[in-house]
Amino acid sequence: MLNETHVEGFVTQVREFQGTRYVRIASRYDPGRGVRDGNDAAYITLRVDPPLAAVASTLKTGQAIRASGYIISRDYSITLARFAEAAVADEDGADVAGALEELRALARRVGDKIQKPHTMTEVQVESLVIL
Repeated sequence: MLNETHVEGFVTQVREFQGTRYVRIASRYDPGRGVRDGNDAAYITLRVDPPLAAVASTLKTGQAIRASGYIISRDYSITLARFAEAAVADEDGADVAGALEELRALARRVGDKIQKPHTMTEVQVESLVIL
């Protein structure tokens, strides 16, 4: 099997969790490979562990980078409380706003006991170059 990835893109977000940097990049489609869903870029999360995490800590939004590594995935759960806290209503109106408040009230009661399994796919970075 082959699990090797090379990506180039523009930094859209950098965040840190327990010494690991997570760098979100927008990687524009190569000419001739088309556009998907009206977007001109794919968004990819790069996982940068120490010692490369120190380099990733200097990255700024909009900076071009190239990364090489391999694809990994991890499973985790999203609680109803976390979802309800971040949820936004698409429409203006009492029904939608009311439903969102009802959801948040339910989440305050049992939100840590209800969860949805989720899988995150990332690129584990072995080489990072600032362009």
